[in-house]
This record gives sequence, C-alpha cells and structure tokens, in this order.
Amino acid sequence: MRRSALHLTNRFCVSTLLRHAAFIVVMGLFGAVTALAPSMAALEQSVGLAWLFGWREPIPARSDVIIIALDQQSADRLNLPSKPSQWPRQLHAQLVRQLTEAGASVIVFDLLFDTPSPLPQHDLAFAAAMQAAGNVILTESLEQQQITLPTGSGEAGRPVNTASIEQTTLPIALLARAAIGTAAFALPKNNRVDAAWFFSSSADSVPMLPTLALQVQAFDAFPSLRQFLQHDDPAFAATLPIDRTNILQPGMAEKMTRQLRSYFFGHPLQAQRIAHAIHTNSKMTQQKKSQLLGLIDVYRGPVARYLNFYGPPRSIDTVPYFQAVQQSSSMAETFKGKAVFIGYSSSQPGGQDRIRDDYDTVFSRVDGVRLSGVEIGATAFSNALDQNFVRPLGGLTSAALLFAVGGLLAALCRTLRATQSIAALMLTAAAYATLALQLFAQHQLWLPLITPLLLMPLALLSATLLRSLAAKKETLRLQHTFGHFVPPHMVERLAHDANLLGAVAPFANGVCMATDAANYTRLAESIDPVALTELMNRYYATLFAPVATHHGIVSDIKGDAMLAIWTGAAGDKLLRRQACNAACDLHSAILQAATVTSAAMLPTRIGLAYGPITVGNVGAAQHYEYRAVGDTVNTASRIEGLNKHLGTWLLAAADVVDGLDEFVVRPLGLFLVPGKSKPIDIVEILGRTAACDAALQHFRHRLCRDFCSALKLFRQRDFDQAHAAFAAILRDTPNDGPSQFYSRECVRKRTGSASEDCHPVICITEK
Repeated sequence: MRRSALHLTNRFCVSTLLRHAAFIVVMGLFGAVTALAPSMAALEQSVGLAWLFGWREPIPARSDVIIIALDQQSADRLNLPSKPSQWPRQLHAQLVRQLTEAGASVIVFDLLFDTPSPLPQHDLAFAAAMQAAGNVILTESLEQQQITLPTGSGEAGRPVNTASIEQTTLPIALLARAAIGTAAFALPKNNRVDAAWFFSSSADSVPMLPTLALQVQAFDAFPSLRQFLQHDDPAFAATLPIDRTNILQPGMAEKMTRQLRSYFFGHPLQAQRIAHAIHTNSKMTQQKKSQLLGLIDVYRGPVARYLNFYGPPRSIDTVPYFQAVQQSSSMAETFKGKAVFIGYSSSQPGGQDRIRDDYDTVFSRVDGVRLSGVEIGATAFSNALDQNFVRPLGGLTSAALLFAVGGLLAALCRTLRATQSIAALMLTAAAYATLALQLFAQHQLWLPLITPLLLMPLALLSATLLRSLAAKKETLRLQHTFGHFVPPHMVERLAHDANLLGAVAPFANGVCMATDAANYTRLAESIDPVALTELMNRYYATLFAPVATHHGIVSDIKGDAMLAIWTGAAGDKLLRRQACNAACDLHSAILQAATVTSAAMLPTRIGLAYGPITVGNVGAAQHYEYRAVGDTVNTASRIEGLNKHLGTWLLAAADVVDGLDEFVVRPLGLFLVPGKSKPIDIVEILGRTAACDAALQHFRHRLCRDFCSALKLFRQRDFDQAHAAFAAILRDTPNDGPSQFYSRECVRKRTGSASEDCHPVICITEK
C-alpha cells in the first residue's frame, strides 16, 4: 500500500515538473521567436530605444568637435539673406582661412555648392582657401528617385514597372577639385533618425561624410598606421600613400578610405591585432590612438551604426557663424586641433522653419526644435572617435536573452500565486529595467525592453489560465473519484474552499427517503464477505439509479440502509414529486430485479418524510462526512421502520403526497412511532396513476375505498364492524398488510381499557 501511494506520488510530482518545464520552455521559445520578428525589432527601435535615451541623462559631447551654425542670428548680424545657400562664398573663404590659421584638424561643410556663385571671383577665392587648407570636405546631395520603366506594349491596365535609383548632386567642379574630398550624408526625412551610414550599401563601399572626415582628421596619424600594416602585411602597405604629400592628391582621401575599408572588413583578425598593437603602444599620443582606433572600428564595422546621441539640440559645442568669422585670438583658441562642422543649425523653431534641415530624433524637443543635419553628422563623427555607438544585441544573443527572460517569468508565474506573481513580476521588471539602463548608460549596450514587458502579462495570463485549467481538471478528477462518496457540487465547492468543511450548513425544506433491506442480517450470515460485497454493490446500483434520475442525492449508506434527500431551489411540490417518483421507480426496480438476480433476497422497505433539513459536512478534526441532519431524517427512518409493522414496502408522511394527484395513495391513519412525541399521518403509496392498467387501477381504487371505510369504523371505535370490514378486505386480498394490522388492532382494542379505546393514535413501541 505504501509503495503504491509512493509510486503515485512520484508520478504526480514528475508530471507536475514536466508540465512546469514545458510551460517554461514554451514561454522561452515565444520570447526568442518574438525577439527575431521584424515587427518587434521595429517596435523596440521606435519605443524601447527612445525610453532608454529618455531615462538616461544627457552626456557631455567631445570637446574637440565643434559646430559653426549657419543660423538666422548670423544672417541678421552680418546683414545676409536668410538662406545660407545665398551667402557670399568669399565669406566662406575667409572662414576657411581663419580656421586653418587656428589649427582646425578638419573642416566639413554641410552645405551644397551645386551652382556657381553670381560673382566668379568668390568661387575662386573659396577654392583657393580650401586648396591651401588641405583638410576641407564638401557635401554631396544623395537622393532616391522612383523612375518608370517601359512595360512593353503600353496597354492600359498593364502593371507599371518602377525602380529606385540614387541620384547624386556634386559641388561645382572648381570647388570639388579644391576640396580634399566630397561625400554624401543621407538622412531620412520621413522617419526618425536613429542611425547613420558610414559607407554606401553598394559593393564599392563609398565613404559617407563622417567617415571621410574621420579619415582626413587622422592624416597626421596615418604614417603610424602604415607602419603597423607594413609589419603585418607588407604587400598591402605598399599600395598605400607614403606621406601626407601623396595623401593630399585629388581623390586620394576617398580612394585610400575604400582601400582600408576593404582590407580591414575582409581581414577581421588582422584588424583586431593592429587595434590591440595601437592600444598598447606607449609611444603614441592618446589623440592619435583615438583617431586610428576609431578609423579601424569604422572600417571593420557595418555600413550603418546606431548613434549615441549626446542630448537635445546644441548639446555639441556650437558657435554662430558671425562669431567664427571675427578676427580675434580667443576664437583662434576655440578651433585649435578641432574638427569643425559647418551647417544649418538653429535653437529656435522659427529658424528651422525657414531653413528646414532638421530631423526627428529621440531628442526632438516638444516645442518643435529638432536636431539639424550637421549636428547628426558631428554626432556620428564623435561616436566614431569614441567608439561608443549604441550596440544592439545580435539576433541570436537577443533571442537567447529573451528565451531566458521568458523562462524566468514563466517559472515565477507558474510556481507563485497570482498576487505573489504580480509582485514578483513588478520586481523583475524593475530589476531588468535598471540593468538595461545601466548597460546602456555605461556601455551603450541596447537591451530589448518592449518584448519583456509584453512577456510579463502574457506569462501571468497564461499561467493563470493553465492554473485554472489544472484546477478544473483536478476538480473533475475529484468529482469523478469522490463523487461516489460526496455530491459533485460539494466536491467542487470544497476544492475551491476547504474552510467549508467546518462551516455550519443552512437548513431548507426537503424530502428524505430512508430505505432498509429485509433479511439482510440472515443473508450476511449465509454467504462469504466477497460474495456479500458483490451482491450489495449490485443492490445499491439498483437503488442509486432512480435517485439520480430524479435529481436526488444519496446522503448516506450504512450496511443495507440508504438515505437520499431532495433539497434545493426547486419548489416544494416539485421536490416532493421527484422523491415520490424515485420511490416508485426504486420499488419497481427491486421487484423487477427479483425476477432476474439474487437481489430477490433483499426486498426493500421505503419511508418518505418532508420537512426542514440541514445538509452539510458533519464531523471534526480529521474526519468529516457529508450528510443530512434533522428531525426529518429521523422521521423518514421511523416511517421506513413502520413498514415492518404494517406489512408494507412504501410509506410516506401524508404531507409528502399532499396535492400530488398523479399517485395512488392509501391513508393508513395516525401513528406515534418510537422517538417521536407527535403522531404522524401515514399513507401508503401504491403507485402512479398513469402507470396502472384499467384492471389494476380499479383494484387499487376499490382497495383504498374499502380500506378507508373500514378505517373510519375503526376511528369511530366500532371495532366489531371495523373488524368485519377488514376481514372482508382480507378475503379478497389475503396478503394486505395494513388490513391484517388493523384486524389485530380491532381484537386488541375490544379487550383493552376504555381510555385506550377512545384514543385515535396507534402507538408503535418497537422500531
């Protein structure tokens, strides 16, 4: 027995663990698959990334990067047109000369010079200044256009073929030749800017504006890089320029950038070795290290990188154009050794409205001021020098992380209660958000935020649903198992609230049916226990079926006795009708079984009583039983016992059949049964009217009529006439138990005392 119980317990534990593990794995897989979904990646970028920047405080920008703003303030101070494209290029020439004298490391114009100046001498002056500086980069315009391709026949309704092409607008030839290089910096106008392109996506890897600026700034450090390459790969180093003179040749900056990109991107291990050698070189200045390490990181990295924005507009040091062109020693110190980006920039919404070179970013201000294109370019350049781009987790890494997060959430929700799960999820969310923010702020590592937030309610709801289904399954199992002992509705209530065990049950009016098998004691002595058990199982199956059919509940069985009850919200008449129908069917089933099985040895007496009943759990400590309690239960038992005295099988209190015309009943008189202080009006249920054929119905009605006439004489104390009337009934129906009983009572009354003769109640002293 112990081994069997232990085996069942182990099987249950293993099954529970397997279900928990399956739920954890499924939630983990869901998180992993969700992380790889393109739609979720887009949501993480649009919402999750913005949250991280919003939670993180703005950070200081590099001090060696500065912006010269082409703004409305400068236009007003210098008496220039509002559009910087119309400003005289002689003024730009002056600015370039001053920046060169101040020692600017690279000068980037984020301004398109695609048309000649109205005054040619201004273009010549600007070109001369750029050529003398040797570090000026001009921007190109890169736009995508949709073109229509021929379809063949040109018939109406035929699909139109379209293609997307990139159209590049270059500066005028004079200025393009004078600059160290030209490059585009493409930014989307209709979407939020989160990343910048450092190379074109085409096979030739054309460098974008930030990359070319980084390359030009690192010209002085290039000989050191060439020495590392010479040591690592002499053949490739021989293809590179030898000194600054060669580098400054027209087009050489872009060509060299393409060469280095192709080499480092195609040889990641060599790139890693050279980067390590540069980092550990003690003779190289920190500035050169930063430049070369930034270059190598850009060369071997992807074409686009997520930008680590420093903050809202004007987070990078910005000087108005009019101040930059002033001749002062203080301004010279401002630009010494710095990368200078010149372009549209405004701190007021009105200025941006006129210029419209602003872009939506995570730091767009509520008043409409957004980061300008030159600020985004300077940010990309600064990120490259610091190597602190925002680094999203790779696809597989993100999937693995969310598999773990999903599994953890599932484990919490599956093992804890609902309220505990909510608290645990809130703590987990706070811990995860704190970790994500710390990693983002300190290491620019971008962890997904939206997917874990979606997994939390999903895990809670799924666990709650599974717990509910498991509870329902367990309740059904308990109902199936214990429903043989306790009513199913009570099993379900106890499964949800064990405190109901000791609760006081309310009382209600109902019907009790008590049964008892005749000859059980003698039968139990004559057969072995196994055979007796089999017989009793068949016997109770015969009894239980009519009770269940007519919506009753078997409250108790003991030996050969059964107690069934009918209580509930149904009307009293309906409950009484159901109990009487069940009693008739039970009696008929016993009689029918007597013809085919050994149940013939167990004829059954039935008693019905109606009144208040308390139905609930009775017991204490470790043992409870579900049963009916009350005087009605005792009354039903006493009425059942009265069958032995009257020679009947189905008796009921008169109030049970009150108003039920579909049953044939015979009044039997008032009886004071043992344990009762008040007499009970007893009737015998002979059957249902509809179930009788004409002959049987005539016989029953005649029997009832003759018996009532004889009983009336008995109550009038005319015992001689009553005895004669009962004797007449017995001549036609010799086995009529009630007539036999009253015939004996007539004889006893005639010989009894006068006081007893006048009493209409028959006292039964034995059970």
